[in-house]
Amino acid sequence: MLICSIEINSIGIKLSILKLELEILSKENIGLIKNDLPIFLSETIQEVRMISRSQSSDFVLENGIVTELSQLVRKLKLLKEIDFQIEINCDLRQFNNEFQIHLYRIIQELINNTIKHSNANLIELKITDSKEELFVKYIDNGNNVDEKEGTGSGIKNIITRVSLYNGNLIANNILKKGFNFNCVFTKNKIN
Repeated sequence: MLICSIEINSIGIKLSILKLELEILSKENIGLIKNDLPIFLSETIQEVRMISRSQSSDFVLENGIVTELSQLVRKLKLLKEIDFQIEINCDLRQFNNEFQIHLYRIIQELINNTIKHSNANLIELKITDSKEELFVKYIDNGNNVDEKEGTGSGIKNIITRVSLYNGNLIANNILKKGFNFNCVFTKNKIN
C-alpha cells in the first residue's frame, strides 16, 4: 500500500510542477493556453490528493471509517450527482484494525463500481450489528451490472476481502434496477 501512495504522491508533485509551468507559460503567451486548462489541472491535483488520502490505512484508523466515509462522500458529491444515505448503527472501532481497513476498502469498491458502471443517483449503506454478527447492506438505484462487469477485479477484491474474515456474501441483483449487496460477519472473527 505504501508503494501505491508514493506513486500517487509522485503524480501529484508532477501535476503541481506542470500547473506552475502552465501558469508561467500563460503569463508569457497570453491567449495561447485556454483559460480553463489550469483550473482543470487544479481539479485533477485535488482528485489525486483525494485518492492518495483514501488509500492510506493510517487515515482510516486514525479518523475512523465513519469520518473517512463522510469525507469521501462529500468529495464524490462534488464530482457527481449522487445522493448518499448512510446509516451506521454500531461502533466500528470495536473491531480489529485490519478488519476496519478491509471493510472500508469493500465500501470504497462498492461505491467505485456504482460510479463506474451503474449510472445511479442514490446509494444506500446500512451497517448494523447484533450480539454476534455485523451486517453490511449496500444498495444503489442504477442499472444492473452486466455479468461481465460483475466478475471484474473490483468484485473479486470484495469477495477476497469478505472471505478473509469468513463473511457470508450475498450479492443480489434480483431488483429490476440497481445493485444489492449484503454481507454478514461473525463478530468473533473480526474482533
